[in-house]
Amino acid sequence: MVTLFVGAVALRLAWTGEFGDFLQQRMRWPLLIGGVAAFVLGVADAIRWDAEQRSDAHRRRARVAPSIGWLMLVPLLVLVAVAPTALGAAAVDRTDAYAGTERSGFAPLPASDPASLTFLEFIDRAVWDDDVSLRERRVRLTGFVVNDPRYPDGFVLTRFTVACCAADALPVQVAVDGAPAPLADDTWVDAVVVWREPASPYDLAGGDWIVEAELVDIDVLEGPPDAPYESPY
Repeated sequence: MVTLFVGAVALRLAWTGEFGDFLQQRMRWPLLIGGVAAFVLGVADAIRWDAEQRSDAHRRRARVAPSIGWLMLVPLLVLVAVAPTALGAAAVDRTDAYAGTERSGFAPLPASDPASLTFLEFIDRAVWDDDVSLRERRVRLTGFVVNDPRYPDGFVLTRFTVACCAADALPVQVAVDGAPAPLADDTWVDAVVVWREPASPYDLAGGDWIVEAELVDIDVLEGPPDAPYESPY
């Protein structure tokens, strides 16, 4: 029953897309395959168990089987009963923020205005692009609000990047100045920003720095996108 239920929960998460609160999007197919395998194994084992129940010897053994094993279903019942949510503002301070990956040879920015970029690409360009392709370009970023006393007239626009799942998530952040009104933590927004070029190079060794931008336009979203996490892959 536990194996059968594990397969059913995995299939449900993959089918509805709720797995995105735990895993990156590329994990949908592995989750589906694993869910089908667990479900089939659970059904096969249930059929075998039913056949064994018809044996007098097995019935005698079954009388002393520990019923506490049913408690293994409790975590799965909790997962079904409680709606999952993606990582938010409360999890930002639990790990160091993404500080960019050294690279060169950036492709030209999209010709659209504003250009839609991921947080990863925006920060990598801000820190490592010798051609300064972000200069005076409007860029659209989608993330959630984290209020920070260092930015009383704005907020820190944030999104998590995951290599596999929420367990290895890193916050990717851009400090945004010029917000028209205060927004609550975890409010998801589409923000059009212009990168604020630093007066001196980023202090990559010190770690106490953040990419900053000026807010041009903002749209408040009803909730997180279908894929709340970014991935470097």
